[in-house]
Amino acid sequence: MKYIRDNQKWPAEWSDRLTQMIFSLIPLGISFIGLSMLLGIVRFGFDHYSFQYILIAIIEILLGILSALLITRQIHNEQRFRALPLSGNSFVDLPNMINKIGWKNVEIKQSEVIECTSKISVFSWGESITLVKVNDNLILFNCRPLGIQPFTLRKDIRNYNKLNKILKSYTA
Repeated sequence: MKYIRDNQKWPAEWSDRLTQMIFSLIPLGISFIGLSMLLGIVRFGFDHYSFQYILIAIIEILLGILSALLITRQIHNEQRFRALPLSGNSFVDLPNMINKIGWKNVEIKQSEVIECTSKISVFSWGESITLVKVNDNLILFNCRPLGIQPFTLRKDIRNYNKLNKILKSYTA
């Protein structure tokens, strides 16, 4: 927990690096196919269909690069923790607040860590949510997908906002 408090992210593991590499290579492979299409057009000459192929190749290259960037950003966001002020709430009261959000499997570990899961939906297999107590006024929030999901459709941000909203409502 000291590493998380100091760096506000999970320690890097080989499985995380492998997942990141695999999910980043797939879109880059799509870009490579588009690039090879462009090179083929240049090498074998242009004809009246070349414009269509050039357009398709450019779209493939751009979509591959954009997908790789989005996946890398998502994996980075899954590893980092976000700070949330407790402001008048105690860490002990958090499980009751979490139950009101609808998160399940709430476990308190080491009296400074709360772990729970969000609901499964059509586009998500659910998320593993971790809350780490830094001090009496601050907690760290992390939301990671259960299983391998390259896109979470920003569910991690929605979960963060849900907890932030309920923390603010309890201080009012």
